[in-house]
Amino acid sequence: MESHYDAADDVLELRFGGAAATAATPVHPGVDLLLDAAGRVAGLRVRNASERLGADRLGAATEAAGRAKPAPTTVAATNAVRAAGDAIPTSGVVVYTDGACVGNPGPGGWAVRVRQADGTVSDHGGAVPATTNNRMELLAAIRGLEAAAGAESITVVTDSQYLRQGITSWIRGWKRNGWVTAAKTPVLNQDLWQQLDQLNGRHVSWRYTRGHAGDPDNERCDQIAQAFARGRRPDL
Repeated sequence: MESHYDAADDVLELRFGGAAATAATPVHPGVDLLLDAAGRVAGLRVRNASERLGADRLGAATEAAGRAKPAPTTVAATNAVRAAGDAIPTSGVVVYTDGACVGNPGPGGWAVRVRQADGTVSDHGGAVPATTNNRMELLAAIRGLEAAAGAESITVVTDSQYLRQGITSWIRGWKRNGWVTAAKTPVLNQDLWQQLDQLNGRHVSWRYTRGHAGDPDNERCDQIAQAFARGRRPDL
């Protein structure tokens, strides 16, 4: 496997056996699968590599590329980059968020779990009588950043690709185009995206975790959000 990191575009490419790529298709937020002319897997492209991997992990990823088998399966290759890119830091404040909605639209709930650098944990949550699941994901992130205000380093962990892709990628185009999508329609949930944009910054990094995959902090947030959405008040 060959690797190449383009610092100007912050893109890491891993090519299997030097195969030429003629097409790319997204397989995970920030990760594209590269295909050759025959439609075979030719490699992987990781966008925003320094944010996803961190400077120390970039070297590890390229080193691992040299040890990889020449033609790994699509699933194995994708999982390898997903595991590295979405690793959760052990330092700083880590904020887990989740949203839920019954009916979508319908009554909703949001949840936040904040893990401070000293190991202390606090849970937060609330209910909204009429909303959507995406709005609850956004509101949870807003409340999470508010709860962690003042921290020098914050990692937000979400199981919503809509939230993570929106705040790390799509929002730049929305702002540049006056909050209009490429389809020339107003951006949905603009009010919440603007609030989140004000709270976001270089001190905040965003990570994706699969929902209902055994992550205890994510599972706890899901329980809290679901309870509020269903009219119950969980112990926080």
